[in-house]
Amino acid sequence: MSEIDILKALVKYNTVEDKENQKILTYIEDYLKPLGFTIQKKEKYLIMSIGRKPILGFIGHSDTVNYIKGWSINPFDVKVKEDNIYGLGVCDMKGGIAAFLQALAEIDLNTLKRGIKVYITYDEEIAFSGIKEILKSHEQFPEYIIVGEPTDNQIIC
Repeated sequence: MSEIDILKALVKYNTVEDKENQKILTYIEDYLKPLGFTIQKKEKYLIMSIGRKPILGFIGHSDTVNYIKGWSINPFDVKVKEDNIYGLGVCDMKGGIAAFLQALAEIDLNTLKRGIKVYITYDEEIAFSGIKEILKSHEQFPEYIIVGEPTDNQIIC
């Protein structure tokens, strides 16, 4: 499955105001389980891991902003035109999630010396409730975290 196929699947979920949050989390869970990932926690957010003593993590949020009046295509369908991809959340941040899921599928995870964790949060477009909830749980984060949020190609540490 290509990253575009994964992106198409993610965009189909209406996660405006977390409406289909559980459905998108289940999709991600079903994608990662066959790769060997196990669920650590699944509520309104999802934490999955593989390997021991994870050193690397990926964090992304499943929710999107609402689409505006006059949107010319179905916001829950991906359209590729020339070098552009259109659909609600393709940039922020379902594209980042799709890219990371695809990358994980291409790695020989059986050779990991240290583990990997995946965090999918919710309500990051409004109140940051997802990450706040994870922080309150005293989660042990890996040493390195990749955030798939668009930053105009500026690395943020």
